[in-house]
Amino acid sequence: MPIEELKSAVDAVAVAIVSDDGLMLHSVLPSGVSGESFAMMSATIVGAAATVSSDLKQTPPDHIVVRGVDFTTILARFDQTSLLVTVVGASADPDQLLHRIDEFILRQRALAAAPG
Repeated sequence: MPIEELKSAVDAVAVAIVSDDGLMLHSVLPSGVSGESFAMMSATIVGAAATVSSDLKQTPPDHIVVRGVDFTTILARFDQTSLLVTVVGASADPDQLLHRIDEFILRQRALAAAPG
């Protein structure tokens, strides 16, 4: 399932795959949204969380949930060098969304690992 299908399946506002160093790899963003800024800020959020975890001698998070009045953003580890960022309306159930995102990531990893 490409990210376009994930976006539709979870009724997301935006979905992107972003490198750990803040480069946009693939995205479905609303018009007028800077992909470059979206990618850099997403990587910054994950980097900050990893630094806090490191300072506390803990494992970095696999998921980060940012909840606002109008939105919920979930940043999830996509692979060793990239993140899946999903932005949905605030009425979405974060637990159900986390489950759908994890299913998507697992399917994509299986496809990448499949021979030929």
